[in-house]
Amino acid sequence: FDGAAIVTLQYNDAADLLLVHSCVGTVKPDVTSAVLMELLSANCYWQGTQGATLGIEKEGGLVILAYSIPMPMAQPNQFQDIIATFVEVAREWTLKIRELKGEK
Repeated sequence: FDGAAIVTLQYNDAADLLLVHSCVGTVKPDVTSAVLMELLSANCYWQGTQGATLGIEKEGGLVILAYSIPMPMAQPNQFQDIIATFVEVAREWTLKIRELKGEK
């Protein structure tokens, strides 16, 4: 990938899951309701995240996009497609959050 999104893969042995996550922006404690509404709306039935989930780390205000993959994968050949889709969604949300905050 071209480095536009930093994606971390983390294996959870206890749950037998591969967690894929990326920081897609930051928000301050006084984040506007419009930003929160966008994040929550995207999470509703995962309609704006392609199956991933958006969340905010309380301490640092990091907006995290996360996706879990049950292991072992039933079709391991889909891994590249899953990651490519995740990277695209991460890019889209990075731009969307900047836009919502009035940044370029």
